[in-house]
Amino acid sequence: MKRFSMLAVLLFCGTAALFAGGGQSGRSAAPAAPAATGVVGNTLKYDLAAPVNGGRNITIEFWVNNGLLPVWQQLADDYMKVHPNVRINVTPFGNDLLEKIAPALQTGTGPDITFYHNEWDGTVLPFASPYPEDVLPLSAIKADFNMIDAHIQADGKLYYFDMGIMTSGIFYNKKMWREAGLTEADIPASWEQLIQVAKKLTKYDNAGNITREGLSINAMQEFILQALSYQDGQFLFTAGNKPVVDSPVWRANLKFIQDLYNVHKVSSTRFPDGNEAFVNEQGAMSYIWGWAGTWLSNYPNMEWGFFNLPTKTGRTPPAYDRNNGESTPAVTATRVDAKAVGFDILKFFLAHDKYLTGMAVLDGIVPVKKNLLSDPAIRNDVVLSTQTKMSDRTIWPGPLPSEYHTNIKTFAIQEVLLNGGSIDAALTNTQRVMDRDFGQAFRNLSFQERFYGYSGELK
Repeated sequence: MKRFSMLAVLLFCGTAALFAGGGQSGRSAAPAAPAATGVVGNTLKYDLAAPVNGGRNITIEFWVNNGLLPVWQQLADDYMKVHPNVRINVTPFGNDLLEKIAPALQTGTGPDITFYHNEWDGTVLPFASPYPEDVLPLSAIKADFNMIDAHIQADGKLYYFDMGIMTSGIFYNKKMWREAGLTEADIPASWEQLIQVAKKLTKYDNAGNITREGLSINAMQEFILQALSYQDGQFLFTAGNKPVVDSPVWRANLKFIQDLYNVHKVSSTRFPDGNEAFVNEQGAMSYIWGWAGTWLSNYPNMEWGFFNLPTKTGRTPPAYDRNNGESTPAVTATRVDAKAVGFDILKFFLAHDKYLTGMAVLDGIVPVKKNLLSDPAIRNDVVLSTQTKMSDRTIWPGPLPSEYHTNIKTFAIQEVLLNGGSIDAALTNTQRVMDRDFGQAFRNLSFQERFYGYSGELK
């Protein structure tokens, strides 16, 4: 898959079309007229000819994440061509963006508009402004985009939403698949079918030790547990925001994972993390999230395929797994004029399909803009085209703190798989630790599972 070259084509073609009917203007101190005409968008529409900031010059600071820099920079360049009186300074950051932006906003030296992650509600959201109804009407956004309700804040307003969602699936090595005599007809719909396929793909030495895993899931077990809980119809949290791990559902599912190692012998704790084992060809299949579609472009000699997560019955479950999203930028400007321009940039971004499609291809996320689910760029991407068939059956539980995953990994997975502890005792202890942490450090978190469209099928 050549995702980066596809991204370049998408962005170039969209830019050429944008300016096909309008010339470019140079910068000057005098008020400038927009350099393009026409209206773009579906229900949410953007008028290219409408002046911004009264045509007066203004500079906007835009902080972004390095991983999506090509799209953010193209957005800024295109916007400045349409509105030559606006200068957008795009500043990219690595994984340290949050530690830089939090103190900057507190001291009034932060950006006017910023990349946003949906786990930043406690740190960045207090400095963001809600969408103005006259610029970004909630009804228009809901008409064009799915999964909006989960992001409406307690004040009834929208500050950001996920422009695309990522979830899990099974990546498989096509060469190993063929060598085992498997075809596309063998792609499993149920977990039991997956186990049988994994047995055909697993290799052993003369002593019975695994030399190639049929299913590589090390470091992914805690995430699979969450998926299995949803597939069984159990929320991860109570309506009162209390984590649920010490339950019959979780005991049965942890036993299922343990059996992959000890009974079915298709996985081994002696192997590397699942994604590493997969690219090193130490594993034939692996549970990984959609980001791997881009990452695997670094391994051009590897022939791989992808299918959606199996289910308990082989039929559509209450939900397949969690999802997590790539959020829209947040407007954090303090100046009135910069805030208005910031929201205009956001509207420009949301009305143009090419940026959202570019984000999807680059980041491995299924777009939530309704018309993009049938876009050729999405249909031609093996991961995204597959996940569009089930993405509405995935749940965003809300911003999960890293401790949630760490506690499950340490006190449940490692205790059972590495230390040989009992499942009952491990989950009882994990629940105790969770209750402590979520009763203290995370007591103000609010989880969004019950905004899920099929929430009535879970309890």
